[in-house]
Amino acid sequence: RAFIENGLHQQGSNHKLFYIGPFFRYDRPQAGRYRQFHQFGAESIGKASPERDFETIMMLYTLYKNLGLNHLDVLINTLGDKESRKRYTSELKAFLTPHVSKLSADSKKRFSDNPLRILDTKNPEEIVLLEKAPSILDCVNTESRRHFETVVKYLLEQKVPVTVKPSLVRGLDYYNETVFEITSPTLGAQNSLGGGGRYDSLIKSYGGPDLPAIGFGTGIERILLTMLAQGVTTAPPPSPFFNIIVMHPEAKPKLAIVTQQLRESGLAGEMLEVKKIQKGLAETNKQGALYALIIGSNEWEKKEFQLKCMRSGKLTTHPIDRAKDILKSQWENYAANS
Repeated sequence: RAFIENGLHQQGSNHKLFYIGPFFRYDRPQAGRYRQFHQFGAESIGKASPERDFETIMMLYTLYKNLGLNHLDVLINTLGDKESRKRYTSELKAFLTPHVSKLSADSKKRFSDNPLRILDTKNPEEIVLLEKAPSILDCVNTESRRHFETVVKYLLEQKVPVTVKPSLVRGLDYYNETVFEITSPTLGAQNSLGGGGRYDSLIKSYGGPDLPAIGFGTGIERILLTMLAQGVTTAPPPSPFFNIIVMHPEAKPKLAIVTQQLRESGLAGEMLEVKKIQKGLAETNKQGALYALIIGSNEWEKKEFQLKCMRSGKLTTHPIDRAKDILKSQWENYAANS
């Protein structure tokens, strides 16, 4: 809705968006499932290709891996196109009809409104019953099957732990084609970390243009609980690459600009204002910075700076106007040899 109301579709047909914020659910609170929670997600709008599905799934999977999470499983399924869903819904309803009286109240309601949602049941007896149900994979057309098989192929080529789960439908009714969920057994019953799927008709149904899309959502609290349960510790903040140690007050304006230029170049660093060099070097060493740019009264008069490598102790002298170039060169050498 925000995409349409803000006219983003008028800026082109290919968009990649993200969101983050508090969400609310009318549900009984459980471990890892709260009434209020925080979620972030990403939406890829404008392409209906298997490559875009693969990219979106990999984005979420890679996020979890980079956070240090283990024992991940990517569950994936296809719901096919509109006609495929209609055909499968008819077959599933025919299968369930003799068993309607045995279904839970929730599943009976779903049987009338949207039989596919019964596949998402958590009722043990219904899960056993559905093991004998027809598979949606037998009902999708050739194009949808080819699309799905291509996505799975891409994931397997990247050594992603994939499980094709024909009963996976997700909790929202607007999905079509690819749906997925990433789980970890660490939290027991609440094992879903996040997931999503393709929703090619949703934007049009809200009055927007006919644009295909795929996206995912993931709960932040669920991620944190999984990290805690798996003993994953957050990484310490990155050490600065450089510190500029300033001992001459007149040098501060110029070096503040140099510091900012270095940051804009992608280098992390600080400008330390000290009276004694020992204090500046001690702080630089404490922070774990690799280089110290030293500018005292003598250096400022000569428009020079001393560059000290904190690892080797090597000290070299350079023109102050070349500070940015010298440090960038040192960074490139460091990155190449790391």
